Amino acid sequence: MSHAEKPQSGPSGHSLDPHADKYNDPRAQVVGPVVIIMLLVMGLGVMGSLGSIWMRRTQLEQSSVFWGSDTITAFQLADRVTLRRLNDSMDDRIDLSGMPGLGHLRKALLDERHYDWESESKASVKSACRADAGSPCVELQFADPTFGRVSVTTIHMDLDRGVVGPSTGEKSVHVTPRVQTALAHQVTLLLNYSGKTYDDRKAEVNSG
Repeated sequence: MSHAEKPQSGPSGHSLDPHADKYNDPRAQVVGPVVIIMLLVMGLGVMGSLGSIWMRRTQLEQSSVFWGSDTITAFQLADRVTLRRLNDSMDDRIDLSGMPGLGHLRKALLDERHYDWESESKASVKSACRADAGSPCVELQFADPTFGRVSVTTIHMDLDRGVVGPSTGEKSVHVTPRVQTALAHQVTLLLNYSGKTYDDRKAEVNSG
């Protein structure tokens, strides 16, 4: 050991290192079991974090097969989303683009866990829609006029039965009961709000 590495000693043989008394302090010792426990706690924390991320991650495998990659991309990236009743003769679309909750709507359609895949059939959504249905049948349109990243994509939703599918009508699938309730509530609120706004506009025109 060099002079720089070896602590100097005084005339009485005592070390001149002011911290020499702490090198053998039993309170500073970390024994094997403590290290193992610390590593286990850290490992459990990491596993818990990864599990939480996995549970929150949108799972797209089955939904991508059903909708197709182009529609999935439209759900994710379209900057203009509009809604209209399928049973209405007028094509009076509601622009949802700036409305709160649109992100939840996108996630509801994207996540494969929100569907009952055993209910998938080749029947169209629109063929089963009734004019007197308690909840409306609607069409959602996704477009990206600002950036042009996706083509215009439309899907149909029967909120009375909880059935969704592409507007081309070649297939449909049920969403889970929890998602059906949430979608029906949200879309009905939007439609009622739009109707009130339209009535107010019509009243202003008539009074003028």
